[in-house]
Amino acid sequence: MGGGGSSSGTHMVELQRQKQQQLKALVDELEGRVEVIMPADLNIVRYLGGGAFGEVYLCRWHGVEVAVKSLSPSLISNDSSGTPCADACADLLKEAAVLASLHHPNIVSVFGVVLPPWQLLSSRSRTTSSDMAAGLQQHQEQEQQQQQQQGGSTAEQLAAAADELTDELLAAAAGTSRTLSAPSAAGSAAVSFSGCRAAMASALSQGHPPAPAIVTEFLSLGSLHNAINCRADWLRGSMARAKLLLDTARGLDYLHSKRLVHFDLKSANLLVTMRDKVPCVKLADMGLTKQRRQTFVSGINSLRGTLPWIAPEIVKHPETVTEKADIWSFGVCMWQLWTMQEPFEGVHLHALLHQLSAPGGLSLPVPGTPDWQEPECPAEPAPGWRSLMQRCWQQVAAERPTARQLVEALEEMMEALRAARRRTSEPSAAQR
Repeated sequence: MGGGGSSSGTHMVELQRQKQQQLKALVDELEGRVEVIMPADLNIVRYLGGGAFGEVYLCRWHGVEVAVKSLSPSLISNDSSGTPCADACADLLKEAAVLASLHHPNIVSVFGVVLPPWQLLSSRSRTTSSDMAAGLQQHQEQEQQQQQQQGGSTAEQLAAAADELTDELLAAAAGTSRTLSAPSAAGSAAVSFSGCRAAMASALSQGHPPAPAIVTEFLSLGSLHNAINCRADWLRGSMARAKLLLDTARGLDYLHSKRLVHFDLKSANLLVTMRDKVPCVKLADMGLTKQRRQTFVSGINSLRGTLPWIAPEIVKHPETVTEKADIWSFGVCMWQLWTMQEPFEGVHLHALLHQLSAPGGLSLPVPGTPDWQEPECPAEPAPGWRSLMQRCWQQVAAERPTARQLVEALEEMMEALRAARRRTSEPSAAQR
């Protein structure tokens, strides 16, 4: 029994060490590319929203309003390995790295990153945290051997070690750290991430967003999804809707030119602001973004995206996915701006997944066709809207338009709307 416990403890330590190395590599990459922001410099104004992966706060940073996306507390692991927490931290830092590499008017700008708690300690107190890291590394193998000889650590010992080192970490943050005692190998595995939840709670209690986090520009009108649900006044005109789609297509074209696929293009990830009384859209939430290599996107081994917007090939043939998956999602956004409705509303997600994976697939009802069953039938927002939308939904991904072709089609659509507006205004001017 002792040998089994020892093996488990050794595996736990190795896993934790690997995760820390991965996080450290991401942090080293980010530190040279984006500004490192301390939580104390960010003051929460209000909670904006969140989901299973992240929570977003409106904060003030040096007198400016910013959006701060923090790791969701639900992802912080309760087990001693800390694997879910480490993976979630890594995903958030990868998203920050992607955003930091993108510079386009229709992509949300990143201002900086709040690093994970253990790295923040390194930033605040170089000597203390360096000593801590050196102490952990120096004693890890020695203590691991001792624990193997003693038959591993009990749950009580793990908890005690976690509490002890958590106190040390908090003391270091306050600048009152004592000399760090050497933790056991199992204890060091338990500590690094068990203190993460306490650090997040401490930050929130002081009015600061928890770490790690991404600090981006704040777009005052929120998401396009909310605007559609609220029937925002500025969404009534066809010109405004076409402009929002054009902005989205331009951001997507830029993203694809970098060989990046968004994988979660939806109205909730399209953020809106006003510029000279004209709505402007920026693409946000790059958490699922992946790079395309050669022909297909590699590593798509799980369902990516939000189901009502997801392309069928992601469900059916994930090994053949290309950037054309984003084009399908773009078509769903076009449908939403036409109908002002939620896609597949009322359809259970399990049933939706089954129908999407069926040979014939599943399509949204188009106004003006027999499939449209609503009492009111909204007019096509602009000439060519329907045909462009349906091209985005081609079952064969290669037959869908590229993002560049979307831009060109929408620019023509905008010009047609301007010409129609000029024709309408000319008689009025002549009468005066």
